[in-house]
Amino acid sequence: MPRAFGRATPWFEQLVHVEIGLEER
Repeated sequence: MPRAFGRATPWFEQLVHVEIGLEER
């Protein structure tokens, strides 16, 4: 499971940043 979690980290972080950007706007 750690491998999948590591791979899912990048896109998950991107989603978080996108949500923050939308909230800022």
